[in-house]
Amino acid sequence: MVMQGKEAKKRLENQYKRQNEHIKNNYDRISITLPKGTKERIQAKGESLNGYINRLVSEDLKGEL
Repeated sequence: MVMQGKEAKKRLENQYKRQNEHIKNNYDRISITLPKGTKERIQAKGESLNGYINRLVSEDLKGEL
């Protein structure tokens, strides 16, 4: 049975709600502002901005976790 219209939309909304709840309960969100061009410089090193920040934080806190 293929879902259509309102039923499919409702199911998708519920999925997003569960995903957001999981993220809220299991992760910290941090917003940062960097000088223009920083993102491109990090990507030129072959890393995503998120991956770069996660790696640096993990390395810095290695002995503390």
